[in-house]
Amino acid sequence: MSVAQFAERFWTFSVWSFGFLLHIPTFLAIFVLACLSLVLACWKQRPFRSALWKRSDWLVLMQLLYFPVVISLGVLYPASGPSFYHPESTASRVCGVLSGVSLVTAGFWVYRMKGFRWFGFSVVAMLQVILMGAFFVAEMSVSGDWL
Repeated sequence: MSVAQFAERFWTFSVWSFGFLLHIPTFLAIFVLACLSLVLACWKQRPFRSALWKRSDWLVLMQLLYFPVVISLGVLYPASGPSFYHPESTASRVCGVLSGVSLVTAGFWVYRMKGFRWFGFSVVAMLQVILMGAFFVAEMSVSGDWL
């Protein structure tokens, strides 16, 4: 696979993962509620003006690093056909493990943001919904079971 093909597929899968938010109403509702909760938490808790806010709290945005990793996994290791034609692939297992690690990491960031857990939960919930779209598209690609 050339770099141009990789970039084109990466872009396509990224667009599809964001389209996931628009086409599945439950996740769109969760995303909108998380955004509203984030705005309310910023207004109520004022985390950036508090002495409790640490510069390391910005590391919560590292959660977004899962997005390119998972999309790249889906681009580089697509299945040759539907899952009933072949056993579960290593890429599919890695995608599942990354999904679990992402949730554990999200819990860690919420736990670590003492004094701002509402804010932390809102940020993490919003990021996790975005990541769920990426995991959804990548898992379809590596398993071969497209909707």
